Amino acid sequence: AITDAPEGYRLIVEPGEYNLSEDATTPATFSVNKEVSIKGLRDGDKPIIKGVFELKDGSNLTIEQCVIDGTGTGTVPLFQFAEKSKSEGITVINCEIKNIEKAFYLADKSETTITAVIIDNCFIHDIKSSGSDFMDGRTVVPSTLTITNTTFWNCASACRNIVRDNKKDPMDVTFDHCTFVNVMTEANSDGKSYPFFNMQCKTGSIKFTNNLMYNSVNTETSSTNHKNTPTPTFDNNVYSEGCKFATWDESGKVLDPQFKDAANGDFTIGNDNVKDKKAGDPRWY
Repeated sequence: AITDAPEGYRLIVEPGEYNLSEDATTPATFSVNKEVSIKGLRDGDKPIIKGVFELKDGSNLTIEQCVIDGTGTGTVPLFQFAEKSKSEGITVINCEIKNIEKAFYLADKSETTITAVIIDNCFIHDIKSSGSDFMDGRTVVPSTLTITNTTFWNCASACRNIVRDNKKDPMDVTFDHCTFVNVMTEANSDGKSYPFFNMQCKTGSIKFTNNLMYNSVNTETSSTNHKNTPTPTFDNNVYSEGCKFATWDESGKVLDPQFKDAANGDFTIGNDNVKDKKAGDPRWY
């Protein structure tokens, strides 16, 4: 259906399980070379897409109201941008994304341009980022990276960075109203913390506002590691005790959100002081 869809087409997908491989047994990488949108028919019964995507020249991919399950895809990123391609980028809305061994996106090919990566109202969990960064722009970066109203749980436990750039192209990064639980929890082999932002192009920007970070004890801002990183703009953020972001964000508050059942992914906030600040993903207020 994706292959046969005309440019700009929107596919409405019935509930069920869909495998991106030709034999429908082993998850695979599916290439997209056009503007196309995939939307689940019903929010309460999202279709499950198994596999990962390669964004090729001319691509502009939107996925909405779906579950994306990377189980069985091995060390392949969820979204990879192809060499010598010009992509408008990816937009992911109201999706659950899970079980990815490597990066959320990887842009490590030459002569590639990416306009934007947009994530809104998503629940993203169990993304290991083994041997890579979480959002990895080591060769090319999207001009804008905007992530809003989204929860990250058990992600990037021992990866180097959440966001990485290529040292030469500016990128404007926004995290707003996001909840981070058990993100970047392990130190590196030297016992040091990994930076959250590894951005070394001073002309870019970082906005980190209205977020809630819990049990991310080995996460730091990159300002402690790279002098050329843009200084983050912080506002109205909440951290649990031990989160090192609180050291760098002088405006942030250290509060226990009193989650309803954090072990099982229910981050409903029980602390009225946190509710009043309306920090983090709004689904948990």
